Amino acid sequence: IEQTALRELREEAGIEATIVPGFDHHIEYAFVDKKRAQAIKKVTFLLGVTSQAEITLSHEHTDYCWLSYAHAKKQLTYANARELLEKAELYLSNYGHK
Repeated sequence: IEQTALRELREEAGIEATIVPGFDHHIEYAFVDKKRAQAIKKVTFLLGVTSQAEITLSHEHTDYCWLSYAHAKKQLTYANARELLEKAELYLSNYGHK
């Protein structure tokens, strides 16, 4: 999964990164798909580091921004996303990437 994440990051944002080992968290949620059927989606989150500030978006995206932890937390609307961000912040603080 790490190699897939790095490839997607490179293809969709032009970012070269390194995965921070040991952080692998998931969020699952239900939604109604295009056929109006109930579906479950599982999203895996990894942490990565890069020295790049500028990115090149693919046609799949329209915008991006780099946010501080505090600002990112304010932007999140779902509790599970905020909890995941808190876990990531704690992990990075303990890992030495802060």
